[in-house]
Amino acid sequence: MRKVYILLIVTVLSIYLCASSNNTTTIKNILEIEALKNTLTQKEEQIKTYQDKIKELEGQLKSINNETGNQSFKNIEFEKTLKKLNDEYYTKKLKELFSKEELKQLSYRAVQYSLTVNGTKFSDKIVKVPQGEIIIAVSERLPLAVDGEGYLLPEEIENMGLLSGNNDESYSSHIQIKTDLNYITSPAAGIAVSGMGYIFENSKSGSVIKVLITDELKTRLGLTCNEFEITVF
Repeated sequence: MRKVYILLIVTVLSIYLCASSNNTTTIKNILEIEALKNTLTQKEEQIKTYQDKIKELEGQLKSINNETGNQSFKNIEFEKTLKKLNDEYYTKKLKELFSKEELKQLSYRAVQYSLTVNGTKFSDKIVKVPQGEIIIAVSERLPLAVDGEGYLLPEEIENMGLLSGNNDESYSSHIQIKTDLNYITSPAAGIAVSGMGYIFENSKSGSVIKVLITDELKTRLGLTCNEFEITVF
């Protein structure tokens, strides 16, 4: 009987110890989960803080960009106004010093034109070029100020020396291309130089291109004839 009692006590103790062990493990797990929840909450709060800071910085950057853009616009408008005032002042002074004809001659000498085929200026009435690509180019060069900042002459005076006609169409109205070959036109514009290119690709030997120019352009180029013939060899 004593043995049975002892065995019963041992069994009860074993069950109690197992239960205590399980409870300890469960409590430990709960504590770990709660700690993890607290950590996640802290991280979420940190992320929200960072997000709010990012929005604040984005707002500041947008404000800076707007201010910079407005300032750039103001600077551009100021420069335009200053250029206009300078042009008006120097135009008035030049008109006081020179007659209209003298100003026209001054502008004529200042604004330069050129007519080339493959980079060579026209001189003879008949020009021979090798087969392949041919580029006929007419260009206009405006005089720059000595320091390179802006043009030498005020716009009104400068315009006196330009070819007649609308600026966008002046070249096509002063030069005419006659040929059976296909070609493309290629306008070009820079700070002081603008022009028009007539490009012939893969020209063959025996082809002929005729170039006709107006008296006005002929005079500006210092040439003696209005018609040129380009022969391909």
